[in-house]
Amino acid sequence: MSGVDAQCAFAARIRQPAEQPLLAGVTAERMAVYEALFFNNIEGFISGAFPVLHRLIEADRWQRLVRSFIAEHQARTPYFLQISQEFLAWLQQGYVAEAGDPQFMLELAHYEWVELALDVSEAELPAQGWSPLAWPLAYQWPVQRIGGDFQPTTPPGEPTCLLVWRDGQDKVRFMQISPFAYQLATLLQAGEGADAALLALAQQHGLSADTQYFSNAHNLLAEWCRQEIWYSPVTQSLDPGTLGVDLRRCPMLSFFNRLQDALDATRRLDFIGPLLLRLYLVPVFWMAGMHKLSDIDATAAWFGNPDWGLGLPFPELLAWAAALTEAGGALLLLFGLAVRWVSIPLIVTMLVAIFAVHLPFGWQAIADASAPFANERVMDSVGKLERARELLKEHGNYDWLTSSGKLVVLNNGIEFAATYLVMLVALFFSGAGRWLSLDYWFSRALRRLP
Repeated sequence: MSGVDAQCAFAARIRQPAEQPLLAGVTAERMAVYEALFFNNIEGFISGAFPVLHRLIEADRWQRLVRSFIAEHQARTPYFLQISQEFLAWLQQGYVAEAGDPQFMLELAHYEWVELALDVSEAELPAQGWSPLAWPLAYQWPVQRIGGDFQPTTPPGEPTCLLVWRDGQDKVRFMQISPFAYQLATLLQAGEGADAALLALAQQHGLSADTQYFSNAHNLLAEWCRQEIWYSPVTQSLDPGTLGVDLRRCPMLSFFNRLQDALDATRRLDFIGPLLLRLYLVPVFWMAGMHKLSDIDATAAWFGNPDWGLGLPFPELLAWAAALTEAGGALLLLFGLAVRWVSIPLIVTMLVAIFAVHLPFGWQAIADASAPFANERVMDSVGKLERARELLKEHGNYDWLTSSGKLVVLNNGIEFAATYLVMLVALFFSGAGRWLSLDYWFSRALRRLP
C-alpha cells in the first residue's frame, strides 16, 4: 500500500469506524485514540456553534447526527471556524430525518449559525448604503423563541422576520421586524434606493404613498442608520412631489449630503477617540500611583490623619488600594486591557479625590479671577498674587524667576479631577476601542471559541 493509499484508508476509518477495516499493523485500541480525538474535536465545534439545537436533541441522536455528517459530507474548507457552515450545508442537502427530529431543526440551525457567521465576517461597515453585516431573515418557525421550554410542533400562520447585524463595536445583535420592514430591508440590501423601494412597496401593498407614509418609513430608516444597519444621507422628509419640488435635485442639499457621506466615512476611525483618551490618562495615573508608592507610609499617614490629612478609615489599606489602582490602571489603559473594568475603581478614586480633597476649593485648579466659577478664595488670591509680584520685583530677580513661566496661585479645585472623571466615564461606556487594544482582539477570539 502506497503512502497516499494509507492516508486515504486512515481517513476513511476515522470517518466511518464502524464500516471501515483497521489498517494493517494498527491495533484497535491505538486507532480508537485517533477516532475519539477526531470525533470529539468536530463534535465540539458543532455543539458550540449550535448550542440550542444540541440541548434539544437527545444525546444518542446527536451522536448519530454528527457521525453521519462526518461520514457523508465532503467539506470544502480547512478552517475550523467554517465547520458550522459545512454542517449547515449538510443539513440542507444530505441530511436524512429520523422519527422524533424536530421539524424546525434546519431553520433553528441556520438561525444559530448566523451569529457566528456575522461575528467572523471580514466585511466592513460601509460609508453609505446597506451594511453587508446586516442580514434580513425570514423563517417559517419562531426560531428566536425556541428552547427547552418552547418547542412548537406546528408553525404559526405568519412568518418570523428578523434582522441580524454586527455593529461598529463588533457586537452581533438581533431584532424582530415586521414583514413590511423585512421586504424593505431586502430591497435595500439588493441595492435599491430608499425612495424607490418605498414607492414599490406602497404599490405592492396598495398603500397611499402620502406624507404620513414617507414620514413613518423615514423614521424607520433613521433608526436603522442609528443602529449601523443602513447608511444614507437624509435627502427628504416628505414624499416626492408633495411640495411640487424634488428635493433630491436641490444642489445645496446634494452638497450637504456629500459632506454627510464624508463625515460618515470617518466612523471607520472611531477607535481613535478611545485610544486618545487612554493615552492621555496613562501618564496621569502612572505618576499619581508611583508617587504614592514611592513613600507609601507618608501616603497612608495623609490618608488617615484627621488634622492635616483626609481622615479616612483604614488608611494603610486605602493607600495601597489607591496607589495600585492608579499605577496598575495606567498599564491596563496603555495596553487597552480590561479598560471598562479598570475604569470603575479609577472612577471611584476620582470621586474620592473630588469630594475629600478638592471640592472645598471650588472648581478652578489654577486661580483666575477672570475665568468662570471664580469663588471668594480665587478673588482673594488676586491681591495676594499682585503683592507677591511686587515683593519679588523689589527684592528678587523677577525676570529670572519668571523666565520659565508666570507666577500663579494653585487653587487646587476639582477641575482636573473632574476632567479625568469625565474621560473615565466615557471609556467605561465606549470601551478601549477597536484595533489598537487587547480588549478588542481578546473579545473577538473568545467569541469565536466553541
